[in-house]
Amino acid sequence: MYKSAVKLGAAGHDPVRYMQDGGDVTLIDLQTTAPGATPEYLDYLETESLQPEMPEESGVGSVFWDKITGDDVTKGVRESARVGGSRTEALYGSNPSFMEQLIDRYDYPSVFDPEAGQMVIPTGNEPESVRMARPEGRRDLPTYPELEDARGHMLGSALMAQEYGMDTAESAGNFNEFLDRFAPFPFGGQNARDVAMDKRNNAVGRQIFARAGIEASAQELTQMVDAEIFRQLDVIMGRTPEEQVTPSPDQPRAPRNFVSPSTGPDVYFPRNERGFFDTTRRVMGISPRRYRNYQ
Repeated sequence: MYKSAVKLGAAGHDPVRYMQDGGDVTLIDLQTTAPGATPEYLDYLETESLQPEMPEESGVGSVFWDKITGDDVTKGVRESARVGGSRTEALYGSNPSFMEQLIDRYDYPSVFDPEAGQMVIPTGNEPESVRMARPEGRRDLPTYPELEDARGHMLGSALMAQEYGMDTAESAGNFNEFLDRFAPFPFGGQNARDVAMDKRNNAVGRQIFARAGIEASAQELTQMVDAEIFRQLDVIMGRTPEEQVTPSPDQPRAPRNFVSPSTGPDVYFPRNERGFFDTTRRVMGISPRRYRNYQ
């Protein structure tokens, strides 16, 4: 049932460009995934703590079959970050959800939801100024949708690695990113930078599972994923006032620094030179992303 080899699984098998702390774009060879040769964003995870026992590889076909038959281990993972999500109670029990922790620990703006009977971060059809609000005085922080997206990729990849094996989870994740990149043709789809962001977060999620081990519960994996997001937020929160407003070289016209630290998950959507969201391929010069003009 188990095997001892642990593949770190960076982010696929193609060279991918990703953003470093200073904003430089570095081309990395994602096939160099042996211990000691991991991409920079995984270097902070201690290889000594990786569990030697890993699940047998099930193959991508098993992943697709389970999705078709309704046995999808990632179902509801994205919404489980929210108050009242379909899997929130199962993954958090009586503990505060990811959303609640952002409100309580980081002062993310919230509104009272009479149906839930508590404060929540809006995720519906509210104006962007409400849905994309950040703690007062810190508009350099990632928005809630960015954080929820990073968490969803990380936790989904961790759960898939546990269920199907590290290699299978990597292959399935890469296939999903391929579909997101090209399947919507000619109507759009993710651009290369957005795909690189997702692959980076998928890789961190698999690495979290490799540390947690085969016996970790879904609740424990959720706690570890959330902790990595909060660790990254703490680093960003600790930026000096100058660092907060000094844009990276690829965003010279941006009002703030919208780039993740070089290690750990990527909690910012790709931004253009002015700091606006830049996540989709353009069709006739137009990006179809709903929030494409939000800073």
